[in-house]
Amino acid sequence: MSCKALNSFFDKARKYFTSPGDVYLFLRIAVWILFLPVMLRLYGLEEMIRKITPLNTRGSYDTRKLSVFVNWWLFRDVAMFRPTCLKRSLILYRFLRESACPVRIHYGVKKKPTGGHEGHSWLSLDGKPIPPDGDEAGEFRETFSFPREVNK
Repeated sequence: MSCKALNSFFDKARKYFTSPGDVYLFLRIAVWILFLPVMLRLYGLEEMIRKITPLNTRGSYDTRKLSVFVNWWLFRDVAMFRPTCLKRSLILYRFLRESACPVRIHYGVKKKPTGGHEGHSWLSLDGKPIPPDGDEAGEFRETFSFPREVNK
């Protein structure tokens, strides 16, 4: 890595890692990403979401920083760190709920023009999809959401 590239890396790191709590959050996200596939196989989707939904809040996170950290890990594109809307939605759901943000997680399907089906996952807040994954939400027929709305 060149000196210029290294300086650029450290400049970006200083922008997002402003406290030891940021480093801790960054590492916790990695651990959750590693365990998601295992939990999904063990419990199935709905039970896993119930298990990852925090019972207590820890204060609030900077949502931009949270999104940057999640994307950084997922876009490493190695082993468990493959970027999928499912992983991204589950991790953001977990940490946003932990910071008392009442987001919901959604799953939907649509027919592919070439045949077969395609799935997608996104989050919503106050009934509105949250970008970037929510940008495509209107193209999909919702099949599942959590928590389920009681007054629909």
